[in-house]
Amino acid sequence: MKCFLPHSPHPRGYSPEASENVAALMGRKGVGDPVEKFSVGFEAPLTIDARDGSDAIEFVSAAVDGAKSEAKQDNDDDVNDALLKQCFAPNVWPEGADEFRDVLSKYFSAAFVLGQQLMELFAEALQVPLDTFSKQCMKSSASLRILRYPSMPASPSSTSESSADDPPGRMAWHTDLGTVTLLSTDELGLQVQLEGDDKWHWVPVPPKGALIVNVGDVMSHWTNGQWVSTRHRVVCAPANQEGRVPQRTSIVMFHQPGYDAVIEPICGANDKEKLPTMRWNEFCADKMNRIDW
Repeated sequence: MKCFLPHSPHPRGYSPEASENVAALMGRKGVGDPVEKFSVGFEAPLTIDARDGSDAIEFVSAAVDGAKSEAKQDNDDDVNDALLKQCFAPNVWPEGADEFRDVLSKYFSAAFVLGQQLMELFAEALQVPLDTFSKQCMKSSASLRILRYPSMPASPSSTSESSADDPPGRMAWHTDLGTVTLLSTDELGLQVQLEGDDKWHWVPVPPKGALIVNVGDVMSHWTNGQWVSTRHRVVCAPANQEGRVPQRTSIVMFHQPGYDAVIEPICGANDKEKLPTMRWNEFCADKMNRIDW
């Protein structure tokens, strides 16, 4: 199965190992990431501020799975636009995997609704109107990716204690582009840097039912830098008794603004000079087009 848009800021379907180079996202040289990926996104722009309950999840799910999408019917004229065709490209599903398709669509939908709820909580914390962020994400270009890091032989160069910013073996350091990232994972590997600290810190594997939450570049920009986009990387976990680094699987929902959102920093978020207004689609395309696909 091939990735539907292999050179797009909004990939779909399966991406084999070494097909992406995340270091390039940050303007650095690197090698292809040794990780398999499966990606899905919305097939139609959402027309509601999806924040509440099962009805919202069902509506969002229809925008993920075009075969049963009522949301798409109201947007045929818009979808003719080239940008919309890219942002809301058809998903590419494995043949004969209907249960996988259904479960993943519902998981993505529930995660997106949770992201919208977080947008409201963020607004409350920043003392701005509750819909300040969520309304800018109604036509979201959010995506969900399953990442599989294969088991590999342990070696000194791939150990978790490496002091290099980009130790070989997993995924180079980077920040996420969007508002917030929701991550579920089954093994150690994720490390983060804290503001003003050049050390790398392990992030524990969350208990069942819990998620890891990363603030992304857009939310940092929205708060005029008051909230910092999390610098993180994936390294090899300690070897098992067989001398191998265990396989690691993650499910990542990248919550993002609407394809046409204009991100204007909140006045008074801090004492720094106000950052310039930016357009999400231009920022996203500029970053993602750096990747050596």
